[in-house]
Amino acid sequence: MRKVLVTGGAGYIGSSLVPLLLKKGFSVTILDDLSYGDYGIRKHLSKIDLIEGDVGDLELLKKSAIGSDSVVHLAGTSGDPSCDLDPKKCAQDNYESTKNIVKICKEFGISRLAFASSCSVYGAQDGMVDEDSKPNPLTLYARTKLDSEDDVLSLEGGCALRLSTLFGASGRTRCDLVVNLLTCHAFQNGKVMLFGGDQWRPLLDVKDAARAFFMAITLDKNKVNGVFNVGSTAQNLKVKQIAYLLGEEIEGVDINIHPVDRDARSYKVSFEKIKKNWNYESRYSIPDGIKEIKRCLKDGSIKNWKDPIYSTRGRIL
Repeated sequence: MRKVLVTGGAGYIGSSLVPLLLKKGFSVTILDDLSYGDYGIRKHLSKIDLIEGDVGDLELLKKSAIGSDSVVHLAGTSGDPSCDLDPKKCAQDNYESTKNIVKICKEFGISRLAFASSCSVYGAQDGMVDEDSKPNPLTLYARTKLDSEDDVLSLEGGCALRLSTLFGASGRTRCDLVVNLLTCHAFQNGKVMLFGGDQWRPLLDVKDAARAFFMAITLDKNKVNGVFNVGSTAQNLKVKQIAYLLGEEIEGVDINIHPVDRDARSYKVSFEKIKKNWNYESRYSIPDGIKEIKRCLKDGSIKNWKDPIYSTRGRIL
């Protein structure tokens, strides 16, 4: 039985990936500080080895990695606002920990490492960008992701997945990401307020992200080593277009767009490389995600979307 270590396995992506790994017959170890609790993976606890602790703890990392064939590195401080609140922790969680994981992989002979990078490394760009385009990281979060990629790629089976902005429900859903956040506002208040809205974002369902990490550790090494944008070219949208899609799924939503643009990041991304090399395509659309979050709000799966447990920044605050 193949064994995989998933750092941050109780989080947003991890709580979608872990059930997939178990279904496919993997032995799973999770290293997670459980700052959001274990509820995202609670029903799987009898089937996994859960180690509670900080990804910055080198000795704990080594203990967690013993016997692993591959590592999926999801842990870290997620998102620009969260990193800005605690820059020192962001650098430790996102860069130093990745360096340590690469060292441990080399020491233990683990050649398969899938790292959660981000399309935010592109920053502000004109036209369509791909993996050969020059990054333009505008934030600390983006810089830590970009700086980590070189270390990851020093492994024969090292893969840096530049993820699109995520949406959709998982075991531990985040409500502070644009599609999910706007859906929560529309559902509860019947209105959405945007500042600007002309920023381009590539978008990706969290379940599609989980599937990409699974492929990164199971496909042939020669197919996965390198940087891959993960998403769908068709799901490059302006933020205001997301709001208009909400209007189609939630009746009577009042959409207010103010001309002030508070976010300089704007990028359209090509996903042809991962489609060609991996035969990877997104399965879930943005309307699918809106309907899913709406359903979770209606049935109480998400009890109070403003609770810090659904927000990286809220949890840190």
